[in-house]
Amino acid sequence: MTPKKNRRRAMRQERELARDTGSRVQPGSGSIPGAKGDVRSRGKFRAECKFTKAVSYRVDRHTLDKISSECSFGEVPVLDVAFVGSSGQTEDRWVMIPYDDWITLHAASQH
Repeated sequence: MTPKKNRRRAMRQERELARDTGSRVQPGSGSIPGAKGDVRSRGKFRAECKFTKAVSYRVDRHTLDKISSECSFGEVPVLDVAFVGSSGQTEDRWVMIPYDDWITLHAASQH
């Protein structure tokens, strides 16, 4: 993919996440001070969107710490990873959140 196609693909992923969660895309994909992350629902979560055409995506502690540090109080850090096929279409998509937040969501769904 060319850089322009990569950017369009990234923006599409961000818009989909914002639409599907009722949140908003951060201006400049978080490059503006005070508006970090790719997608945000104020007081709920802040997400970083990544995609790959490879069969794997390496998640390291630095990436997770970065997302977490950009969250305001009460916001859950989210990592959205899309696996994209050669046609450019999303074949699979995963979201990663901290364990404690997942346990809280799971407990809430049991009531």
